[in-house]
Amino acid sequence: MDELLKSQLSTREIQVSIPASVAYDLKKFQKITETVLGRLGCPACCSGFDIRFIVENRFRFNDKLELLEGGILR
Repeated sequence: MDELLKSQLSTREIQVSIPASVAYDLKKFQKITETVLGRLGCPACCSGFDIRFIVENRFRFNDKLELLEGGILR
């Protein structure tokens, strides 16, 4: 287990950054949640963890000044 995950587990606060396209799609959101819970050791529950889902708000551009996928606008 990496050091960042170990330190987060000790505080019981977990931050998960997701794009808006996932935050507003129930099936995608459930898949992300399942993956996170699996990494925490119990794919069926989040008891004892404070999981905070943070919707991405970053804009990324390439050298041609084009907005890249993953930003909040397309």
